[in-house]
Amino acid sequence: MGCGAIVEGAILLDSGTTTARIAEMLPLDCELTVVTNSLPIALTLSVRPNLQVLMTGGRVRSRTLAAVGDWAGDALASVRVDVAFLGANGISAAYGLTTPDQTEAAAKRAMIRAARRPVVVADHSKLGADYFARFGELTRSSSAPVSVISVSIWSRSWKRPACGWCGHDHHPDG
Repeated sequence: MGCGAIVEGAILLDSGTTTARIAEMLPLDCELTVVTNSLPIALTLSVRPNLQVLMTGGRVRSRTLAAVGDWAGDALASVRVDVAFLGANGISAAYGLTTPDQTEAAAKRAMIRAARRPVVVADHSKLGADYFARFGELTRSSSAPVSVISVSIWSRSWKRPACGWCGHDHHPDG
């Protein structure tokens, strides 16, 4: 199956383990532009000829290998992506979407502003937790609310719906 009517598209992948899994599962046959602040994700995707991979730039945090700071924010302010997949360290009703680092929180806020549809992807361990720096709320009054998707660790038995970009099931096992 091909990409159908999708001619081109742009997504954003934040740094993190869950977003890295999404990167590994991107379609092999769709032309996409991928913006990321993650060195590991950029390296993983850079060998894929169907993808144009763009790094945000900025200071690289040694703990997460995420580019943060003014350079990252400036790059994100100049783009508009269809979907941004963001990670979070904590997701709570009381405090919203959080991370331990203020500079990562600022980059995530810029990602949300750059996206037509921001989506936070996180495993169950992040639900109910909160950390030092808030970067979003669970509900927004704007026209692009942040969606939160809790995912389990991918397993062989996990079947997901067809890809929203091209209608293809891209699960590595089926």
